[in-house]
Amino acid sequence: MNAASSRRRVPVSVGIVLAVVASGPFLAPPAAAAPPAVTAPAAAAPIAVPFLASGGELVDAGRTGFLSQDADGRARWTRYADGVSTVFEKHEGDYVLGGGPGSDVVVVAHAVNNPGDEEIPTSTVRVYDMATGAAPVTLDLTASTETRGFLDAVSGSTLLVTDRPRRQVKLIDLDGGRPSGPPGGGAAPPPRGG
Repeated sequence: MNAASSRRRVPVSVGIVLAVVASGPFLAPPAAAAPPAVTAPAAAAPIAVPFLASGGELVDAGRTGFLSQDADGRARWTRYADGVSTVFEKHEGDYVLGGGPGSDVVVVAHAVNNPGDEEIPTSTVRVYDMATGAAPVTLDLTASTETRGFLDAVSGSTLLVTDRPRRQVKLIDLDGGRPSGPPGGGAAPPPRGG
């Protein structure tokens, strides 16, 4: 069989099958019991977020809510369930990081700009678990050379701290502030802005 004849047979075969199906009698199923009515789930009401509309930005989204920052720098966690927001207290030198996609962890860190330092280290971090609403846990990153550096990112329950003078990246587990990365850390990322 050559390719030209097989290409003609496929449309003819499909046409014959459709003609047989269309010409056959349509038998309706017996009307013994009506099927149960299917109802669509209720749509969730949209959450009003005027602070985003006025120049704010979405920082992170977790399982129970999202982290945003107003145009004036105010950070807040807004719950999906009811739209209630928790505003985080920030002082000069404080910055806020989310725990990454799907995480309900929010970290408020404090950077210390000491004259003569090679870098601006993070001194303390306040860690909030927004899913449980428990009181924040505070860690002092300057307490040990194993934790000293600048908090660059958070991933779930792990802090990523860079120690640029020593060219190290440190992973710090939030359970007890213990380092959990490879011995000696890894290579530090390039300096900011460069």
